[in-house]
Amino acid sequence: MQGLIDAGEDMWHAYNLIREGDDVTATTFRKVQKDSGGTSAGASERIKIKLTIKVEEVDFDAEGMCSSTSFP
Repeated sequence: MQGLIDAGEDMWHAYNLIREGDDVTATTFRKVQKDSGGTSAGASERIKIKLTIKVEEVDFDAEGMCSSTSFP
């Protein structure tokens, strides 16, 4: 299953789908500075990273319309 969470209502649906013990995986991009031999003006590169977290706890704040998860 794939999804994009961009509104409070989306967080409610995610709260109802994600359970303790689940693995949640997402793809993200990070900028990595290349070593430039001692100068601070080195080139940078964007790399694609697959991030997976193990859910330990799921909570939903209806008033704040936000969800939180706990993981190590």
